[in-house]
Amino acid sequence: MFQFSDPMSSAESFAYAKYLYDYLDQAEYLEVLEVSINGQPTNPKMCHDNVNRYVEENNQYAPIYGWLVVDSPAAAQCLFLAHSVIADRNGKFYEITPIEALDPRPFIKANLSDYDFEQIYFALGRHSGDFTIAHTK
Repeated sequence: MFQFSDPMSSAESFAYAKYLYDYLDQAEYLEVLEVSINGQPTNPKMCHDNVNRYVEENNQYAPIYGWLVVDSPAAAQCLFLAHSVIADRNGKFYEITPIEALDPRPFIKANLSDYDFEQIYFALGRHSGDFTIAHTK
């Protein structure tokens, strides 16, 4: 499992992006589960908040932190966008956040402790203003 310094170094970010790229075969397309929180639909672009609030109300689910994969054969880079989903007690992942994309994106689990995922998530936001890491092919 990865551990990051604080602040996370560029070398650590590149190494982690390579690790994710090497495990793309573990990425999966998610079943969409339409849910509400306090009677309201979940919010686009608020996946971490949606997931954390939903599992507080529905303890049969657990939060899963990871990355949406944006890749194509012609692209020079594979992008990983920080994302959260839920898992049921059998370990099946579900998408509960509306995603505004033309095509579905595969999801890959972060394979980090919750603390380390938060560290990389906040470090990315501090450095670039977005929550994306990239692997150059």
